[in-house]
Amino acid sequence: MTVSNSNIHHNNGEGVGPFLGSSHWDIRNNVVHDNWSVNVYIDTDLGDVNVSGNYIYNSPGTSDPNNQKDGIRIASEYADLDRKTSKTSIDRIHITNNRIEGTGGGIRFFPYAGGNSYLKDSVISGNTIANMLANRDAILVDRADGVRVSDNTAPGWQIRLHEGVIAYNN
Repeated sequence: MTVSNSNIHHNNGEGVGPFLGSSHWDIRNNVVHDNWSVNVYIDTDLGDVNVSGNYIYNSPGTSDPNNQKDGIRIASEYADLDRKTSKTSIDRIHITNNRIEGTGGGIRFFPYAGGNSYLKDSVISGNTIANMLANRDAILVDRADGVRVSDNTAPGWQIRLHEGVIAYNN
């Protein structure tokens, strides 16, 4: 599935959201903004997803400043992890050359409800993250195996990477 050269906005949920068992997505050169939830949400059981060259901004969420939504979130919904077809990893996700600003957090991967999911064989590179609305990480990768994070720019914001991440020039 390819989503490209589109203006995606004012949805009553995620802006772009490949989900449950889908793979081979290419999300590129879009303007994604003002969606009620996460602007780009990469959900459970995914593989081979490219998110590149997008301008992602303003994910207002609610009026609660601690509930501002992320620009890009990668996660396995804990409700989905009990499915017999569910994997524990999200594989081969490439998030490159995006500009993210005015969102709650930048690019974040974490397992919901302490689940056993992890990000595997993926790349987060060349992204620029600025002017976040909440005190969140510009980039967070909580559990990983073979994930490369490199050459991202996030002036004044924290990049937190845990075991299994190869990081340089951030």
